[in-house]
Amino acid sequence: MKVTRTDLVKKQHVGVFVLDGMKFDLVIVPGSAGSFYWPTSPRSFRDRPECEIGGDVGGWHEIVKILLHELTEAAFMERQCLFERTKWLTDNSSGRHIMHCDHAQFSEIMDAVGDVLTYSMPALLAAWKKWGTHKQNRLTIPGEEDSV
Repeated sequence: MKVTRTDLVKKQHVGVFVLDGMKFDLVIVPGSAGSFYWPTSPRSFRDRPECEIGGDVGGWHEIVKILLHELTEAAFMERQCLFERTKWLTDNSSGRHIMHCDHAQFSEIMDAVGDVLTYSMPALLAAWKKWGTHKQNRLTIPGEEDSV
């Protein structure tokens, strides 16, 4: 994937957080989806893992859902509870992942994800407000006077 200067400028860095002892960058990017990237090769442009959250969504609850999804998936992968259906890592179909764990592993994953959610929420909300999309749906921002 070729990264341009424009792509880098469009990212808004939220902070550095820790998931199961693994430091990663949390960033807001254009779009409405999320991704979790690992620096998998010496030619990777990332110094550490990065969680991208698409900021162009209709409400704060969408940001939280995307983050929850990406963190949970990353925690499954870190604990080797995520298995590939295909041998091609470039296959982006959502049906390629099978997640398998016992109850103890699931509890550990939820503990790790809960910690990141708790510590990242204030910085993520502030960054998302700066992103500007919140003006489209002010009723979904917690703590504002016109919130529902």
